[in-house]
Amino acid sequence: VFGAIATTTPGVRRNAIFALGAAVILIAVSWDRIISPVESYILFGLIIGYVALLAFLARGKSDDPTIAELTDLEHMDGLPKSMPTILGSLLIGLVGLPIGAQMIVSGGTAAAADLGVDDALIGLTAVAFGTSLPELATVVMASVRRQAELAIGNVLGSNIFNVFAVGGATGIAASLAGSELPVPEAFFG
Repeated sequence: VFGAIATTTPGVRRNAIFALGAAVILIAVSWDRIISPVESYILFGLIIGYVALLAFLARGKSDDPTIAELTDLEHMDGLPKSMPTILGSLLIGLVGLPIGAQMIVSGGTAAAADLGVDDALIGLTAVAFGTSLPELATVVMASVRRQAELAIGNVLGSNIFNVFAVGGATGIAASLAGSELPVPEAFFG
C-alpha cells in the first residue's frame, strides 16, 4: 500500500521460510480441530529454538552492517532528541494504541455480527486485527521511512512469534486447565 519494499538483507529468505513453515505447522497441528498438550509444547519449544537460532546467528555476525545500522540510535532519522518529547510520545502511544484497538475491535465485531458472520470467525479476525495494530503501525512507519529491513522483519517475526509462542502458550494454558485447545470448524471454512 505504501510502496514496494525491496531488500537484500541477509536472513530475509530464512525468516520467510520459517514464517511459511510456522503456518504449515499450525495447519498440521490443528487439522484434527484440536491442539493437544504435546503439540502445544512442541509449538512453544519451536519459538525457543527459533530465538536461540537467531541469537546464535547474531553472535556470529557482529560485523553485519544491518545490525550496526539498526542499533545506532544516535544517527537514526526522525528520533526525538529530548527526554520530554520521548516520554510524551511514549505516553500518547501507550494510551492511544489500546483505545484505538478497542474501538476498532468493538466496532468491527458489531458490524460483522450485524452482517451475520459466525462468532468464531469474528473472534479470530477481530482479535487478530486488534493485536496486530502495533505491527501494522511499525510497518507503516518503516515503509514511510524506507526502512525495508525493519518492515519485513517485523511482519515475518510477528507471524512466527504468534504461531509458535502464542499458539503454544494458549495450548499449554488449556492443558493446565485440564482440556485440549479446540480449533473451531469455522476456521477451516
